[in-house]
Parts: sequence; C-alpha cells; structure tokens
Amino acid sequence: MRDRRKHLILLLVIVAALAGALILEVPGSPAHRNATLGLDLKGGLEVVLQAQKVNGHTPTSSDLDTAVSIMQQRINGLGVTEPEIRKQDPNQIVIQLAGVHDPAKAAQIIGQTAQLELYDLEGDLHSPSIDTQGNPIAFTTPYAVLAPVRGIRSSGRASRSSRCRRASSSSRAAG
Repeated sequence: MRDRRKHLILLLVIVAALAGALILEVPGSPAHRNATLGLDLKGGLEVVLQAQKVNGHTPTSSDLDTAVSIMQQRINGLGVTEPEIRKQDPNQIVIQLAGVHDPAKAAQIIGQTAQLELYDLEGDLHSPSIDTQGNPIAFTTPYAVLAPVRGIRSSGRASRSSRCRRASSSSRAAG
C-alpha cells in the first residue's frame, strides 16, 4: 500500500511538472514568454574599437570609460534593446548589438568622430553688446545686457514725468 501511494505521488508530481512546462511553452497561455535571442541567434553587429595614441597621449582607463559612456549614449539613440558595451584589455571597447536591422548605419553612428563647430558671431552684434569701437562687451547676466537699454527708456520716461512735476510745481508756486 505504501509503495502504491509513493508511486501515485511521484506520478502526480511528474504530471504537474509536465503541465507546467506545457503552459510555459504554449504561445496562447498567459505564462508564455518569448525567449530573448542574443547576438548569436538573432544576428546583429559586433564592433571592436581599438584605442590608439593621439599626439603622444596613451589612452588611460578613464579615457576608455568616457568613450564607453559616449558609445552608450549613441547606441541608446538607435533604440537597440539590450546592447552590450564593455571594455576589453588592454585598450579595446567591444560593442554587441543584437537584432540590428541596418548594420551599416549602426556602424556609421558608432564610429562617428564628434565634430565641434565654432562660428564667429561677432559680426552680428549690435548695441549694447558692442562698444564704440565695435568690440564685444561681456555681460554676466541678461539684466546687465538689458540695463542700458532699459535705463535709456526709463530716463526718457523719468525726464517727461519730471517735466510734468516741474510744471505742476511751478504752477502751484505761481498760484
């Protein structure tokens, strides 16, 4: 009797385990989840970037950390899910992008060199931002830029109102 009970419990455990496995694998069931496919199964792009000396400066670990954070910002702009970006000894950065539909575009964005563009805007400056010789004047706050203009207007208003006050006070003195 005991053996029969043990075998029945074992059979129920096996049936329950099989039922649970089926529930997880049947696409219509609420417990079903699709497996996240990685670079090897889904395809994608793997880029290995090699740091090089620039003007005699050997890249340090902190330089590579900065480069990794820049690459993460660029790749997050692509909308890639779960990108893997890591440093690899001695001076490499490995980037793996699973499921990238356009590897050429992703490689172009990752490999882009940052461009710093400078524009000369001094020719477009007008008063009060320039002095009488045409040299730019540095202001630390927006108020400092607007104060001379506002001072001209307020002094113009003040001079009109002071004229009115003078006229009214002179008429009172006369009367």
